[in-house]
Amino acid sequence: MSAKVAALLNVDDIQNEANRKLDRIISSVRKNEWRDDFRTPAGLAWPMLEKTTEMIQSHSHDEGFADFNSDAHSWEYDIPWLRSKTRMQIWIKGVLTAEDVLLARQYGCDGVIISNHGGRQLDGTPATLDALPECVKAADGKIPVHIDGGFRCGADIFKAIALGAECCWIGRPVVWGLAVDGEKGVTKMLDILYDDFLRCMQLAGCKNVSEITKASLGVARWDGPLARL
Repeated sequence: MSAKVAALLNVDDIQNEANRKLDRIISSVRKNEWRDDFRTPAGLAWPMLEKTTEMIQSHSHDEGFADFNSDAHSWEYDIPWLRSKTRMQIWIKGVLTAEDVLLARQYGCDGVIISNHGGRQLDGTPATLDALPECVKAADGKIPVHIDGGFRCGADIFKAIALGAECCWIGRPVVWGLAVDGEKGVTKMLDILYDDFLRCMQLAGCKNVSEITKASLGVARWDGPLARL
């Protein structure tokens, strides 16, 4: 069996780990996971980061992310280097501003994903849905704009598409469905989202996805539309 990979996803929303106070409060839970050997399985390594299985398994969460990754990345070096190594598409995940979208275009990236790492990094970071309009405007149709961050129902997806997103990424619901019933659970989760999205389209009077526009949303602030569904 072979897997076909179409793109490289460069995640730039966690250069260093935030001071996650809740994680420290529940550190005993993580220690129990270690006791039960709920860790990276043997044989799984990160060769590109020169991290062996043993190094990954011995890494403590409390030591932070900085000693596990490098924060010395840059647009000027990393993107041209990646481009020289592959003919696959290069996407940037973790974008929240128009400036970064423009940089992605400048350095020849194939797309961006609006993401804030689940809101667990910089305290007070904007919701991805709020950052979406300026990013779509900066993309100007030259590169596709995807989004993630808390999408739990069809109405959430409808709002993102109305604000210009081409696609919504789903994270935790996939894991929940997988935990409940494996592949069937994930399929059921996707069916629920699809049915809810279709219902939202019908109630909003949209016969197809192309009819979902900002006109479907209400204006709730001076600088543009905000979802009020």
